[in-house]
Amino acid sequence: MVDPPTPTTYRPSAHERERTVSRLRAGLDQERLSLDTYADRVEGAFGASSRAELAELVADLPARGGVGRVLQRLAAGLSGLGTRIERGWAEARAPRMALPRRAITIGRSRECECVVSDMTVSRRHARIDLRDGRWFVSDLRSANGTLVNGWRVVDEVALRQGDRLTVGAITYRMGPPVQS
Repeated sequence: MVDPPTPTTYRPSAHERERTVSRLRAGLDQERLSLDTYADRVEGAFGASSRAELAELVADLPARGGVGRVLQRLAAGLSGLGTRIERGWAEARAPRMALPRRAITIGRSRECECVVSDMTVSRRHARIDLRDGRWFVSDLRSANGTLVNGWRVVDEVALRQGDRLTVGAITYRMGPPVQS
């Protein structure tokens, strides 16, 4: 008489094989397995005829989950938080530039109405125009580009109070218009 199949004698699914290979890859990344051992075990995972054979391939590796996974997620979350704090800190400290009452050019040249003495800024970098009570910025074919809120200015772009205007490596927070 043949014994009935048990959960460990069932043929493993493709998902179970991939999960085993993923654990083996983690073992390789953590330098718990040599490259040769990893390659042999991956081959064994795809040739395994039972779940028990898959379990043997990862028996000497630490179990996934638990405290390690929680710490990994926590570290990833804190890293993202750190990035958001740095971005917020930089934005809050960005110098303010008042929106002009007339058309101005921004650049390193003394002929510009807004002179920025930074080597990443072109001599004639950008232009801000005022038309019908609205401001528009355009790049004057600068070497390092002009950005509004992180987006590169290709054509003329509307500019509003609170927007971030970046010329070269310098970022300004646009403030209220200059009072007459």
